[in-house]
Amino acid sequence: MMAFLARHAQGALFAALLTSGLSLVGSLGNLYLTYRVGLATQDRQAQQDRIKQFEASTSQIIDASGDFIAALNSAKDLQPAKAKLRAAMAQQIYETEGLKNLVPGGYPRTLKDYENAVTDFNNISQALISPKDIAVWSERFGRVMDLKKLLVENLRSKLDFSATLRTAKFENCVVT
Repeated sequence: MMAFLARHAQGALFAALLTSGLSLVGSLGNLYLTYRVGLATQDRQAQQDRIKQFEASTSQIIDASGDFIAALNSAKDLQPAKAKLRAAMAQQIYETEGLKNLVPGGYPRTLKDYENAVTDFNNISQALISPKDIAVWSERFGRVMDLKKLLVENLRSKLDFSATLRTAKFENCVVT
């Protein structure tokens, strides 16, 4: 019996070390994949939060526009209302610039269209002096609101698509 154990002890020790090494490699691979999935989840959540914040800033546009219309209708000094509207539009441009690198594959065309609409709306607002000219202003306001909604939907769909691609890559990944 001792001779049998002496002959096979080295092989058994080698097999035990080999399985321990394979187990260690598998555990490290699992740890790495868990880390990468965690990072991807955090990135996606941060991107979704930025889109929600951008969407919530719509209230600033509506509030500033309401003050502008109220000042225009009451024949008050338009400068404070114009300044508030100008600040809201500048904030929109700033937030839009922050969204440009949000989604993979470059920013959507609707982002540039939205920036142009905001700039155009601001220019019309700053030039408006009479309630008679409100038709062009209201048209530009509607365009800004429509493009903002379209942009948010576009960004969300691009994020959902990129998340689907990332999930597919992880599902097709084989750890050996």
